Amino acid sequence: MSVMFVAVRAKDCVLRPRAKRNGAMRIILLLVISLLVTWNTTDVAAVEKPLLMQAHQAMKDGHVKKGFGLYLKCAEEGNGTCMTYVAQYFWLGLPTKTDGKKDRSIVNLEKAIYWHKKSYELGTKFCKSGFNSALFLTQIYSGIKKDIDQGVAWVRKSKGLLEKIKRIDGQCGLSTKTIIRYEKRFNDILSRYGGSRN
Repeated sequence: MSVMFVAVRAKDCVLRPRAKRNGAMRIILLLVISLLVTWNTTDVAAVEKPLLMQAHQAMKDGHVKKGFGLYLKCAEEGNGTCMTYVAQYFWLGLPTKTDGKKDRSIVNLEKAIYWHKKSYELGTKFCKSGFNSALFLTQIYSGIKKDIDQGVAWVRKSKGLLEKIKRIDGQCGLSTKTIIRYEKRFNDILSRYGGSRN
């Protein structure tokens, strides 16, 4: 007689044969402990990853509207990475399969700003998504809106998140060389337009 147990991942469960009767209690105990540990340590990013992956896959498969809808749903559920994607699509438009140009029918700068700010407010919870959104807001305010003061303010916010990212193990995938390049750029901009380097 074999015993079945549930191997739990974020949103799906799979039944697998695991052990004979004599080891069943140990496996059940380990399962209960692992479920409790998983329940207590699972963060929002891990739970929402499948929806993010579905959106990525839909875009990759050329189902742009479906992918955008999944990103939007994911963003509305609080995923910072999805918020940054949605903001970018509202800013630049959706990709098209045929000619590489953008479908600009959804472009809405105010919605782009809204979603980038929401992502930034999450800080480093979704690693570098908030940082990326702060960088994009720097571009939107200083380039499109021609508001240098707001652009400089977003440079300062970007720099602040970069300092937090540097303290995260693995630096959210940013190389030390990239971080140094950003720091130099930020310092140059702030010395030129924003006064002090702080």
